[in-house]
This record gives sequence, C-alpha cells and structure tokens, in this order.
Amino acid sequence: MVRKILFLGIAVGLLATSAFADDIVTDGGFQTGFGGVWNVNTSLTTPCGDAWCVVSLPGDPGAPTDTAFAIADTCVGPGDPCNLDTGAWVSQVVTLDPTQTYTFSFYYDPGPAANTQLNVYFGTGGIVINTITDAAPNTWTEYSIPGIAYSGIFPVYVEFTGGQSGETEGATMYLTDISLDSPTPEPASMALIGGGLLGMSTITAILRRRRKNRLNNA
Repeated sequence: MVRKILFLGIAVGLLATSAFADDIVTDGGFQTGFGGVWNVNTSLTTPCGDAWCVVSLPGDPGAPTDTAFAIADTCVGPGDPCNLDTGAWVSQVVTLDPTQTYTFSFYYDPGPAANTQLNVYFGTGGIVINTITDAAPNTWTEYSIPGIAYSGIFPVYVEFTGGQSGETEGATMYLTDISLDSPTPEPASMALIGGGLLGMSTITAILRRRRKNRLNNA
C-alpha cells in the first residue's frame, strides 16, 4: 500500500510538471472575451463589421468542443478596412523560451463566402507564416504549424488579419482555440522529471531492502 501511494504521488507530480509549460497563449478560446490580453485594431469602429469581436461559437461541422466562443470579422464592402494589409487584426504578445520549438494551432471557419483569406503572423516584424485562402465555406478546420522557434527581438506576438480577395461584400469569418505549445519539456521540467524518476528508484530499493530484511528475520 505504501509503495502504491508513493508511486501515485510521484506520477501525479510528474504529470502536473509536464502539463505546466504547455500552452503559452492566454485564453485562446476567448472564454473571457478579449480579456485584456488580446489586442484589436482600435482605428476600426464597427465590432463584427470591420473589426474582430467575440461571438458564440458557430456550430458548423468540425467545431471544437472545448470552447463556446469565437471571434468574428465581417468585411462590409469594397474600400472598407477589411483589406488584408491595413485592416482588421487581432494579436497577443507571448513570452517564448528561445531554446524551445513550438507548434502553433488554431481553428478557422471562413463563413459562407468562398473567397476569404486569413493571414497568420508571428514575430515582431509582421512575418506571415501562413496564408489560408478559399477555405471550405461554413466549415471549421484545425490548422497546425509546427517548428516555430524564435530567438530575435522581443516582445513576440501572434497575429491574425482577415479579409477577402477582391473585398467582396458580406463574408464573416471565425477564429478560435488558438494555442502555442511546446512539445518538449522545459529544462526545469526535465530536472523535476529526472528527480522524480530517481526518487522512484530510491524508494523501490528501500522497500525491497526492508522486505528482504523481514524475510531474513522471520
């Protein structure tokens, strides 16, 4: 019984340690709205029109199940600020470990139009790391970009800019479940895991020795 309790405690500690440093994006499911951590283009004046806003998650096919919210952006016609270079953007500053490699993931639904475009930026200089064009209308798709690493100038941000090719009127696009995960444990986590494994082997040796002594004394 003692062995089981000790092993269980160590296992729980190791699991907690490995989960601690996972996602460095704050509230990627917009459970608290923009929550003071997401920034939007303040020069735009119409939320859910020419600027991103928080809405209830549309129940289109493929929708994620771990959040009830998304952000939406609607282009309202040619010449409006839905232009991909100057228009609606949403971003968050993140703190990266330059020794780590991350995977950037998110869910995107282009809404009813077939000519939408979503630009994904990462870094400090507006570097486009992915462009999604003509995604299947009214369908959620999970996108994943592995191998994200950064050791340049800080702060670092993740940013999305939405628009339409040709800026045709009337498309609403949706975005949610944004995450930036490190698949490898941080050095501190590795040290704790190593300590946990060492502790397990030490406890096993002590219990085995005690059992042997009891048998010898019987």
